[in-house]
Amino acid sequence: MCDAELAEPYFNLGKMHECGLGVERDLKGAYQYYKKAARLNHAEAISKCGDFLYSGRVTGGVSDRREAMRCYRRAAELNCPSGMNNLGLMLESDNFDEAVSLYRRAHKLGNLDATVNFALAYSKVSFLFCLTELL
Repeated sequence: MCDAELAEPYFNLGKMHECGLGVERDLKGAYQYYKKAARLNHAEAISKCGDFLYSGRVTGGVSDRREAMRCYRRAAELNCPSGMNNLGLMLESDNFDEAVSLYRRAHKLGNLDATVNFALAYSKVSFLFCLTELL
């Protein structure tokens, strides 16, 4: 069995443990399975690891933004829509153009969250533009 064939079962086990599907809900166990799949370049698992790190669910409630961003960037490089969207959210205030580009790419891959974030990003710009015109 090749690495790609092993990655999907690890990812599925992570999902099962995260959601309590057929097993007791176990976030630390879920994270361990996601990490195993991530080591085998499973893009969605890499993005899930970013979610766990960003939320602090596996770091004692403390967000590890730097490591989460690294995960999202790697997932985005592997064309993972959720990784693109989440990286865009992290970058939006510092690098608007890259964030919008990521939202656009994720939208084209069918990520509805990215579609909403793309629209929201531009609505903020429009609002700020109008506000500066009024002042």
